[in-house]
Amino acid sequence: MRTVKLLSYGMVMSFLSMTAMSCLNDDNGPMVQQGFLTTKEVYIDLDSIQPANQVTKVEVTYEMTNTCQSFLQFMSLNQDEKNRKLGVYGSQSSGNCKDSIFNKTAVYSFKPKDSGEYTLQFWAGKDEDGKDKYLEQTIVVPEK
Repeated sequence: MRTVKLLSYGMVMSFLSMTAMSCLNDDNGPMVQQGFLTTKEVYIDLDSIQPANQVTKVEVTYEMTNTCQSFLQFMSLNQDEKNRKLGVYGSQSSGNCKDSIFNKTAVYSFKPKDSGEYTLQFWAGKDEDGKDKYLEQTIVVPEK
């Protein structure tokens, strides 16, 4: 009787361990981390500033520190319509990465609801004291 229980237990454990294994050999895929990339420059062409309820485009240059980093999106860091804090959100995958510092540019598009002054602050890293620092641009959005 004791042997039958032991064999039953062994068979159940074997079945569970076989069903928990992957046969696809994809368990060791690249690890991906996400976080903010450092903004280096914010450029607004005066001709790109549009009236309220139209899209205004802002060129944002950010820093990449290796070949495995990529841009994902712009992420809002607060909910204030006229004083926006934003970050360049990116990812980094593991793998055959080459260390290299280079800049890339992406276009941030937004559609102001009202005319008036809008302040855009893009996260630019941390200062010596570990506090967040921002690059700031102010736009005056005209009426229609």
